[in-house]
Amino acid sequence: MKKVTITKKRIAIILSVAATVALFGAILVLCLTKYYSPKYLTESCELEIKDENSSSKISFDKSYGENAKIYLGSDIKNTKTIDFLIENSVNAYALIKNNNLLKKDFTVVISDNLVSNHFFDKALGLCVSLPTKITYEEITSRFLASQNTESDLPFGVYAGISALLTNLQLPKNFPLSVINKNSFYADLQFPLYETDNLADSERKIAFGFAKRIIDDLSLDNKTYADILAMNKNDINMFLSEKYGVCLPDYSFEPYSKEYEYKVKQGCFTYYINKEYTDLVLPSDVFSTKYSVLADWLKDNAKTTAESDEVFGISDMYDINVRLDDGLKSTSITGYANENYIDIYSVGSFSHEYIHHALFYLGKSGYAREVIPEMHANTSKYATTMWYYLFTGQAKKFPYNKEIKEKETYLKTLNLYKKYTAETPTAENFDFWLFADCFSAIYTQKGTAFIHRVQTDSLAYYIAKIYGENYVWQLNLDTQIVIDGKPYSDIVDEWYNYVKSLNN
Repeated sequence: MKKVTITKKRIAIILSVAATVALFGAILVLCLTKYYSPKYLTESCELEIKDENSSSKISFDKSYGENAKIYLGSDIKNTKTIDFLIENSVNAYALIKNNNLLKKDFTVVISDNLVSNHFFDKALGLCVSLPTKITYEEITSRFLASQNTESDLPFGVYAGISALLTNLQLPKNFPLSVINKNSFYADLQFPLYETDNLADSERKIAFGFAKRIIDDLSLDNKTYADILAMNKNDINMFLSEKYGVCLPDYSFEPYSKEYEYKVKQGCFTYYINKEYTDLVLPSDVFSTKYSVLADWLKDNAKTTAESDEVFGISDMYDINVRLDDGLKSTSITGYANENYIDIYSVGSFSHEYIHHALFYLGKSGYAREVIPEMHANTSKYATTMWYYLFTGQAKKFPYNKEIKEKETYLKTLNLYKKYTAETPTAENFDFWLFADCFSAIYTQKGTAFIHRVQTDSLAYYIAKIYGENYVWQLNLDTQIVIDGKPYSDIVDEWYNYVKSLNN
């Protein structure tokens, strides 16, 4: 009994000591955190800047004035973060100045309410804005870009020079096998070098290729100043001759916290929210990761060119395309009006553009929702969108439970599978076959259609059997005669055809 008591006492003492040590350690960590001694001392200030691309006003309450004028937003509280930002800004400024690349002085404004960019302020003059989540090489790249405000050079040129100036640790002898005609690394657009877009390994490849470009240009006896005096066409020609690649037909630039990316492509100006959520597609299929956006833009360019050829359009008016938040839609995947397109699911782009083509031609009539489905089977993203929607896999889409919308799609899918040897996938999904199968099940004589795909199926039948020109005629007049037959007879023909699919 005595031994047990002694043992209990020892355990109590050990636990007490352990608790004391743990408490002391916690206090020590707290003290070190709380009393971190800042390396750079800031001064209090009152400054407000309006974001030129939004209605936001950003306040700054700290400034640092040695070597470079720096203002820090009132949203930045962490002392270590402040030290990091000041130190890297000061060093980057000194770096470009010491290399004779500083043409005009500027003010640095740092806040997470701004995107990384440069702009002119009435009071401050040239400003470079930075968020807190940024690297030394990014800061240097952005400072370099601010010195070339009239240039159309792709951002990758500044990133390549920055990689050399900052001695960014990258693999030596960059392997050009990584770069090919389908590689987005050769695009040289600024999101490639952001800390929060690509994975670190991909970002290093992007910086590695940018650095290789500057290295190879330097071998042609070009100085940094010479390279910065080049233009986009010069760089494009060099890329083509040296590596067999070329710049894309689109260009990214930073815009605002609401729409971080502004993209110019032909007649389109895209405004892209990095937090965009697609109404239909899952996040592992579509996101605002650069490689995905680049692929989508290329698909859009392809379908636009095809549409322009069909409709004989060579000078479409300017169109703004907004990717804001797909979840703002109650059910539609896109909307076109006046000079803009709102995208709720990216697969709707080709459809919405054809609405503009019809507006442009003055032919937006009865078939205004049929004709725009021209790319339902030819656009990669349209096909993918229809696949996820009609297979019931669009988890964020508000399927109508009252009419059992999802159930009608799944029932149609069972019939669809009887007419295709392949398992339906996002790559091989046949929109028109699905439309026929849906019509086979749910079309009843003397009753109104319950879904748009029934109208699509009818129009597609007419185009296949009698020619696409009759669809154009239907767009203007539903009482036309087709191949000597009244329209009602054609509808009966189509009805018998789709019903035969469900026998």
